[in-house]
Amino acid sequence: MNRHFRLIQDVSELNGTCYIEFQRGRYKGSCWLKTSVFLEEESYGLLEPTIRRSVDGYDYYSFMDVPSERWKKILADLDVVYEFVRSARSFKDAAPHVGFMFAETQRRFEADFERCRQETKHLIQDFNQWVRLAISEVDVVSILGI
Repeated sequence: MNRHFRLIQDVSELNGTCYIEFQRGRYKGSCWLKTSVFLEEESYGLLEPTIRRSVDGYDYYSFMDVPSERWKKILADLDVVYEFVRSARSFKDAAPHVGFMFAETQRRFEADFERCRQETKHLIQDFNQWVRLAISEVDVVSILGI
């Protein structure tokens, strides 16, 4: 079964340009790097409120160099979100802790709660693992907005 909410780790899987890209290091003028990871807008929306709260001058449409110290705070906050999602028994338990960029995403999450809950858990785990490895090797991870 293909996961709808997921971290894309292979640039060849991208179709179009509506992705948020995460690059190791400072942005240097190039996008769609093989060392980057990507989130579709809908998947990113689940994590976006947590990231937005911790990034000064956050702008969904901008390219932002985020220092590793800030990422440590984001990761800790996403670990908390993960625990809320993991322990949620209903949509109402999980909804306050994730973001929904689109009304359709929220409807899907509510209608197919258990599948979306599982996918969100995996998404957070995969994203956090990638960021943890990245900040162990570089001092900045850049967010390249839409």
